[in-house]
Amino acid sequence: MQTALEALQSMNENSPWITLFDRQSKTGKSAHFQVATAQLEKSGLLQIALVAFDLRATSTLTQVLFFKTSAQSAEVKKASAKLAVSMERLNSAKDALAGRVQPFIADYVKNIDI
Repeated sequence: MQTALEALQSMNENSPWITLFDRQSKTGKSAHFQVATAQLEKSGLLQIALVAFDLRATSTLTQVLFFKTSAQSAEVKKASAKLAVSMERLNSAKDALAGRVQPFIADYVKNIDI
C-alpha cells in the first residue's frame, strides 16, 4: 500500500489523477530525396545513375495505470536505377527530350525560394 501511495504522489501534476490507459503516437515522414550522377564512359556511353531514399519514423508511448512502455522505429527505403545510352542516340533525341523537360524546368525555377 505504501508503494502505491508513493507512486500516486510522484505522478505528474498536469496529468489526470489516475490514468487507466493513455497512448501517444507520433509518426514523422521526411521528404523524399534523390541523388543522380552522369558520367561518360571510355566506351562512349553516357551512364546515368539515380538513387532515391524515403525515411519513415514512429514513436509510441503507452501508459496503463503506473506502467509506461515506449517503442520507436525507423524505416529507410532505397530505390536505384542505372541507364547507359550512346551519345549519338542521345543527340538524335535531344530536341524531343528538351521539349519534354522544358515545362518542368520552368516550373522548378519559378518555385525556387529566393
